[in-house]
Amino acid sequence: VRNIMAELETRGRTGPREVALLHAAGDDVPVRIFGARLKGARGAERSSDPEQYVLLLHDMTEVQHIRHRLIETEKLSAMAKIAGSVAHEFRNPLNSLFLSTDLLEDELEGREAVRKSIAPTLAAIREEIERLNQIITHYLALSKISSASPEIMDLGDAVRSFAEESRA
Repeated sequence: VRNIMAELETRGRTGPREVALLHAAGDDVPVRIFGARLKGARGAERSSDPEQYVLLLHDMTEVQHIRHRLIETEKLSAMAKIAGSVAHEFRNPLNSLFLSTDLLEDELEGREAVRKSIAPTLAAIREEIERLNQIITHYLALSKISSASPEIMDLGDAVRSFAEESRA
């Protein structure tokens, strides 16, 4: 506050400045301050009267909350993009493993004894690959942030439709 008053005395005005003021309840309240020195009746400063100032304080609490929510939303969006990228990177080698099991099975064509002995292992590998693919699919679905897509609509039709539904 002393800095603000010093600036008012030297420049005749101050602001906008964001500061935290102590509320009577003990909480800090973020405010934006604008200030100006008042001039005399004819525009000249009064030399005999004490200096008079006007201060405008704007409570920035809600703005601060909105800023914090925006930052959190941006963080979540970045995390979702990273999660989606990581999930895709896991899916690529899984697809390669799935194809490799198919190729291995094709290589065993004509060798029924060996094929029968490793068939349960190949089936287990395929099941686990499919299970991991399902997990990745669910993970990708969760990592996608839905974005509202605006659409043009006739408000009158919507109100009429709502009125008709509420009568029934």
